[in-house]
Amino acid sequence: MAGHNVHRHKVKRIVLIVFLLIAAGLARQLLMKTQSQPILSPAGVQKHQSNRIRIEGRWREVRASLGLPPLPDTIDRRLASLPHPNKITARFDLRRKRAEATLHHPPDLYLASDTKDTPVMSLQSLAHSFHEIAQAEKELAIIQARLRHEKQEQKLQTQLESRAPEA
Repeated sequence: MAGHNVHRHKVKRIVLIVFLLIAAGLARQLLMKTQSQPILSPAGVQKHQSNRIRIEGRWREVRASLGLPPLPDTIDRRLASLPHPNKITARFDLRRKRAEATLHHPPDLYLASDTKDTPVMSLQSLAHSFHEIAQAEKELAIIQARLRHEKQEQKLQTQLESRAPEA
């Protein structure tokens, strides 16, 4: 009987190992299929021609509300996608670098208009202002703590007075 249980246990172990190998193989196949799909999802993208992708969304309104200049809403597909994981690529992709260089120069740094203005207050006057605010807040906290303490004393006093006639 003991030999029968050992044999049964070995069969269960072999079946489990085979099942795990099959599951791992299927998971690998699914992973390879998802990696070969394009990076940009089709929900927010419309395809134009063969190598151009048009990006939809509210990004234009956001850029306009920030006062930034508009950008093109089409992207070259070759620049937007990663190389296929099974394809062996060179360490330096010169064609991609040339294509990126011909697109346009990098955008300028955009700063808000108030950051470009000269400061109206000196650093010392700003520090003095912060110090005054901190001092006022500290005094306010002391007053609030004193009021809480007085309220607690009044509660205790009323509790003692209400208990005194009972005794």
